[in-house]
Amino acid sequence: CWGDNAARQLGDGTTTTRYEPTTVMGLTDVTQVTIGRFHACAVKTDGTVWCWGTGRSGQLGDGMNVDHPTPTQVSNLMDAAQVAVGNAHSCAVRRNGNITCWGQNDSGQIGDGTNSNRQFPATTSTPIADMVTVAAGLSHTCGLRANGSVVCWGANSAGQLGVGNTTPSPMGLTVPGIADALSLASGTSHTCAVRVNGQVLCWGGNMFGQLGNGTPTNSASPIAVMGLSDAVAVATGANHTCAVRRTGAVMCWGVNTAGQLGDGTTMNRTTPVAVAGITDGASVAAGNDFSCVVRGGGTATCWGNNINGQLGRGMTMGSSAQQPAPVNGL
Repeated sequence: CWGDNAARQLGDGTTTTRYEPTTVMGLTDVTQVTIGRFHACAVKTDGTVWCWGTGRSGQLGDGMNVDHPTPTQVSNLMDAAQVAVGNAHSCAVRRNGNITCWGQNDSGQIGDGTNSNRQFPATTSTPIADMVTVAAGLSHTCGLRANGSVVCWGANSAGQLGVGNTTPSPMGLTVPGIADALSLASGTSHTCAVRVNGQVLCWGGNMFGQLGNGTPTNSASPIAVMGLSDAVAVATGANHTCAVRRTGAVMCWGVNTAGQLGDGTTMNRTTPVAVAGITDGASVAAGNDFSCVVRGGGTATCWGNNINGQLGRGMTMGSSAQQPAPVNGL
């Protein structure tokens, strides 16, 4: 990990900002890792989940409300397949298809039918046992079922639950009109899904054009991203979105004040624009105001804000990049 470490979210036992990759202490056999603004979690091959960083709302899942500078094991969870983190909550898909969440729950983002924070994993109250992916936004959560449908719960002020209204729900609600989703991602107040046919559907907050439909208007129902029909993966930042096309090109849209869209400008975009020079993208990730892609050869490339070294280029504060630049050592 690299970047801001004030909340110990890099897991190296320090609070030192890192401008190049640093190793997370004590973790081996990791199959997946996800990082939020102030905490991170990883799944190991044995199905355990380990989290680190800020834990004041119980988002580390170890029964305490304290920060941890190195990974701590989530209690009572031994069969995780995938994990996601929001602002102050975390969720995991279990191998039996259930979703369990922990941490902040003021908007019902845990999905257990209450608004009480949870220091330990709590199973969502929605009786669904075929979840394959979970995505966590600022204060909402969405799950992808094996049948391609999407279920969301939590905050809904911008329509981020996708059910046609702005009423929050502490229980899962099925998003209408989606029956063939392959992958899912949630930003601060928006969610996007890739369909089998390569189309991307997004819903929720759209102040900066992060829904990609050519407008800055919120949508409480899924709408198609314009001009994108061959996507294989999608990632959502705070207020921007990126997708990998079948060709390996990467497209981004939404807010661009820090160059997080990678098109060489700082102009916001309400429809997708190509990231400069990327033709071999394999997967993409989006942070608050930066983006990264893993390329076909296994290297990592990032662009956007670098005030805390989040681009991993070994450069000092303020060295942002409006176009992709390689991460040192990766």
